[in-house]
Amino acid sequence: MSRGQKRSSWETDLGQPRFVQGRDHQVREVRELFETSARVRDSVFDQIYPEELRSISKMHWTPVDVALRAAELLVVDQHTRVLDVGSGVGKFCMIGALSTAAQFTGVDVREHFVKFSRHFAIHYKIPRVKYVHSDMGRMDWSEYDSFYLFNPFCEVAVASINIDESLQVNEALHDRYVEQVKEKLIHARVGTRVATYHGFGGQFPDSYRLIHDEAFAHGSLEIWEKKA
Repeated sequence: MSRGQKRSSWETDLGQPRFVQGRDHQVREVRELFETSARVRDSVFDQIYPEELRSISKMHWTPVDVALRAAELLVVDQHTRVLDVGSGVGKFCMIGALSTAAQFTGVDVREHFVKFSRHFAIHYKIPRVKYVHSDMGRMDWSEYDSFYLFNPFCEVAVASINIDESLQVNEALHDRYVEQVKEKLIHARVGTRVATYHGFGGQFPDSYRLIHDEAFAHGSLEIWEKKA
């Protein structure tokens, strides 16, 4: 974010304890629903977010039913380590951690989103989840068993869906990100699974096979597995 650019109120309050407090009732309700395996509606889950983040959920955050299904298909056991590339405000990782026994890590280039996710997870004791502020290309993907990508680079290719001014449209950057993902996947272990919702902007390496394709209300969830 450029110097002098106005910040949203939720960003300026981000480091303050009061920002994540006051949502105890909503978080408690969401926890209870997950613990009883009850259906959790997005309208309920998204109440844990401030209005400015809640209002863009349909466009930018993974729907609860998609997140639950993706986590189910990516997680083998409690030792599975899942990386969410472009984790935003942490919704997928939170749902994955609440609904499975696996480890979830989210990485995002927006520091204010990462700070929010960290504060929220710590304050509300969301288990087995962490968030990293970094360029995903700089991370060591060999530490993870599975990956989740909700078209994470679309913002740098399509100006009309930008969340804020911290990311600028840059088609060359979009293409570089896509190539970095493909390179990371080429070097992943055999058996690695990747879930995409609305794709990731490119084609999978030849060593991957589509093993599951499921339609949801607003898009398709695909599961790819490295075969060789």
